[in-house]
Amino acid sequence: MKSIVNSKEPIIIFTGPSGVGKGTIERLLFEFEELNLSLSCSATTRKPRNGELNGIHYYFIDIDSFRDKMKHRKFLEFSYHLNNYYGTLYSELKKIHEKKMVPMLEIETNGVKKVIERFKKENLNDKYNLITIFLAPPSIDDLRKRIISRGSENNQTLKDRLKKAEDEIKDSSIFKYKIINDIPERAANEIREILHKELGIDQTK
Repeated sequence: MKSIVNSKEPIIIFTGPSGVGKGTIERLLFEFEELNLSLSCSATTRKPRNGELNGIHYYFIDIDSFRDKMKHRKFLEFSYHLNNYYGTLYSELKKIHEKKMVPMLEIETNGVKKVIERFKKENLNDKYNLITIFLAPPSIDDLRKRIISRGSENNQTLKDRLKKAEDEIKDSSIFKYKIINDIPERAANEIREILHKELGIDQTK
């Protein structure tokens, strides 16, 4: 049986370079029911792709509404990528917390830097327990092999992805936890133990 004793509202930020296996680890983590994880739904100004649903895959809003929310500080974080805005709404975090669940955000390293700076500037650590986790490959060569195995990259995009990955790994010291994804099941269980501690989950009772 679990017992959650941490009084601060938790926010998990899960980050890692493209191709490191974040999706696999997330699927494994969501199988651990005691964690009560809920993937946070981001807002974006881009148009929905075929099959995407509002409020499920993203909150699709127009650019004026997005900028108005930026102006009124409705976002924990936001970024501009490929001519569109993306961001995490405080209202989304509140909705998840009200369900007694734990929001998990998947954002890029630069976004994490902004969140950490904002937490310090606005004393948000008094309200939230920010849990930042960086998923790293065993080596850049291992990551190269994983990306090549996808068969979706040409030489230039492969080079660009690996350069970005190297930069992200260099910045990984800003994260509270760095996990090596050598074996997905092992990495997921390591994160599970971290979250037991951070969330105050005692399964011995």
